[in-house]
Amino acid sequence: MEHWAYEAQIIEALDREILMALLADDDIQARLAERSGWTCEGGALVKQFELEDFMAVVNLVNAVAPEAEAADHHPDMFINYRRITFTLSTHSEGGVTEKDFALLDEIERLAG
Repeated sequence: MEHWAYEAQIIEALDREILMALLADDDIQARLAERSGWTCEGGALVKQFELEDFMAVVNLVNAVAPEAEAADHHPDMFINYRRITFTLSTHSEGGVTEKDFALLDEIERLAG
């Protein structure tokens, strides 16, 4: 194996490890303090959005879905007419990781 290919594999593994490491409660709370409406409940990040109508909720789900799929990180989504609740956690790690905050930021961007 070429030396540069081996280094690339190591960097990729480290990036994956960093993304998948559980975050400390203090770190989670500090990050949530910078983001409106998100809470940490039962080892997951949670926020309910209320939009103008049902179709706006469906459109948000349709915007989030390909981003979540591309990241291989799938949120729980509960729709209740004009409201959608997103619940984010890294199930394989048993709690909140960098991946959850990355998806949280993407959801916020898409929700506008």
